[in-house]
Amino acid sequence: MATGVYDGADALMLSAETATGAYPVNSARMMANIALETEGADTHLPIASAPNQESSDHAHIAADACCRAAQAPQIEAIVVFTTTGATARLIARCRPSVPIFTFAPTDDIVRSLSIVYGVRAFRGVDGESTRAMIEATDGILMRSGFLARGSSVVVSAGEPIGKPGSTNQIRLHRVGLAPGEDCGSLSSIETSSEHQSEVAQT
Repeated sequence: MATGVYDGADALMLSAETATGAYPVNSARMMANIALETEGADTHLPIASAPNQESSDHAHIAADACCRAAQAPQIEAIVVFTTTGATARLIARCRPSVPIFTFAPTDDIVRSLSIVYGVRAFRGVDGESTRAMIEATDGILMRSGFLARGSSVVVSAGEPIGKPGSTNQIRLHRVGLAPGEDCGSLSSIETSSEHQSEVAQT
């Protein structure tokens, strides 16, 4: 089990007699304890590094920028709007230390993301703009108790909305607050596709 964590597995599975024995609950609990203990060690290598020339499309650059921004101590989560789940998987490869709240358009994609490392997936919200979608997801995350009003998050989104491969925005956002509303020093930032490389280097 520990080797699976070291190798970067998204999920661990009990099989054969381990899963069908007399103590299935204890077996699952022990597996979870081993995974948590292993993740807390400093001996495993990072799964993904910064984009290189062979994989420097917008999706890879945006994922890298999200992970770098999430290293700031005031960031509590990454929020991802995705059509296919690809952006959430790219971000998860970097193993950020904060949860990745992902909103996808279909139940199939939500289910497929349920075993991806660090991802908590939800059925997507409708909106005519990224701002409208962020406001809707703020309500979901606050009502669910995952985040409080004023929590700082990194948002990954794309326009045109709903088009696969359109990831081209990174925002720093305070949950439940409108852009420019005074709540500390972290302001809202939107990054267009033309400036992705600059963001990835900061």
